[in-house]
Amino acid sequence: GVAYEIHDAYEGAAASAEREARLSMALDIAGYTAWHLDARTMALELGAGVRVDFDLGDSPQIAGRRAMRRLVRADAQLVVGAFRTAIETGADLDVSFRVRHPSGQIRWMRAVGRCSERDGQVLVGVLGDVTASRATEGQLAALGEATS
Repeated sequence: GVAYEIHDAYEGAAASAEREARLSMALDIAGYTAWHLDARTMALELGAGVRVDFDLGDSPQIAGRRAMRRLVRADAQLVVGAFRTAIETGADLDVSFRVRHPSGQIRWMRAVGRCSERDGQVLVGVLGDVTASRATEGQLAALGEATS
């Protein structure tokens, strides 16, 4: 009866919460956070760690334009173009770009995502700080040039 339906719904919600917690932990271990962008309203939902680190406010939803203010100006057109292409064509998004941290430090970020709705106006994905790996790539390239 009704008691079993309530119990089943509760167990389903608990399992869903557990899956979400595991996914969040895995993303955190990898140094990534999930994001969600509604291109119609430019509402961006971004993980707490990135919001706090980049002083973007406490609310999970922020204006996408506010987050874009952190972009290094020279990379803004690249980022906007990559998001626009993903929205207009349905192609997966994969873009690396620089942002200015509130401390003034420049960091490299990588956003990977895809459209999640048929109308192509909502994108979901992950965002991570790839500064260390970019530095390693540069060191390896320099080492390769030095040994050539």
